[in-house]
Amino acid sequence: MDILIAHPYKHHAFHLAVGCKESGANVCLATAFYKKGPGYILSKFPGNAGKRAKSYFNEFLESREIYSPFSWQLNRFVYSSRPETVFLNYFDSEVAKKIASKKWSPKLIVTLQDYMPVTVSEAKKRGIKILSDQIINQSESAMSRISQHYSSIGVDIKLFHDESVNNDVLAVADVVTAPSCYVKKDLVGRLKSGCECSLIPYGVDTGAFFYSDQHLINKEIIIVVRANSVRKGGHLFLLALKKSAIYLKKIAKGKKIKFIVLGQFETSLKKISEQLNLPEGVECVANNYPYAEVPELMKKAHFFIMPSLSEGMSLACCEAMQAGLPLMVTPFIGIDKFKNGVMGVEVLDTVESVSDGLIDIFKKIDVWSEWGKKSLMAIENSGWDVYKKNISSLVERIAFNDI
Repeated sequence: MDILIAHPYKHHAFHLAVGCKESGANVCLATAFYKKGPGYILSKFPGNAGKRAKSYFNEFLESREIYSPFSWQLNRFVYSSRPETVFLNYFDSEVAKKIASKKWSPKLIVTLQDYMPVTVSEAKKRGIKILSDQIINQSESAMSRISQHYSSIGVDIKLFHDESVNNDVLAVADVVTAPSCYVKKDLVGRLKSGCECSLIPYGVDTGAFFYSDQHLINKEIIIVVRANSVRKGGHLFLLALKKSAIYLKKIAKGKKIKFIVLGQFETSLKKISEQLNLPEGVECVANNYPYAEVPELMKKAHFFIMPSLSEGMSLACCEAMQAGLPLMVTPFIGIDKFKNGVMGVEVLDTVESVSDGLIDIFKKIDVWSEWGKKSLMAIENSGWDVYKKNISSLVERIAFNDI
């Protein structure tokens, strides 16, 4: 084995593993869930569970390159009702045991942010090179911002992420990847001397997301929103919508307005969502849509909104751009190619700014099509094949040569 990719989540893990494989290396993706064993059985179930299980698969990876034993998958189910850290700690310790016992002796191990500290420690003891894949900005400043927003809606929450663990990982990593400048800039000063930080943006599923003219025949204005939690700016969106809904209805000139929120609102937002009291003709629905259904929602939509407080590189925003949608976003979404006033509107993380932004975009409804075209042009040549090519070039140099 040349490269071990130890990834507790799906996220972009399969594309990451294929990119490593395309370097010519012998790879192994150690993952908590895959469409074999219990995962295969679950993929046959009807409904959302079956649809999600089907997606834990990649045709470019052979079965021998996947390590996802029955016990891991079983524990993934067992721990699903417990705090997320319980399974993460279990997964980390299981991978670390393989490294400590020398059953796995790769030249390079690719780990996820600070999710695998025990594995990183064991690998470093044995002289294995470390690539830390930094998928999200969870710096102290970002976490402080999120905590302050929870407090603003009366939810008393402490700084719920300790970045010191990630700092420990960064202190020993040989190479670090970041998907956006927003992530990369907060890593400066925390890397060991000589550690390379490569900017490698994620890709978009160009086969699923593409421009469609379905929205042109809609009798209502459909806006897709990714804001079902405080971190994703759900409170900002809801309070701004409550404040501006009457004005939006007037500007819409008789057309119905439907906001479709991807994902059900987290508990801290339910009370706000239940007290919207929107005027007739303005609707807001939230649902846990299976990922396979999102492309169709994007095709029918006219606009996309995500007032997030901190991302790494929002795949939802990239997918919306690939579908030719204009955006309303904050500076914290990690989309380096987005241009304010050209592809949509950038807002601050305040209710007033988001409310003003909603009114502003509705006043400029005539330029939505132009904004959407610019979004699509900006995201061109950003498929997962480009991401995999960039990963391949990076790991080939790291795994087989001195850094």
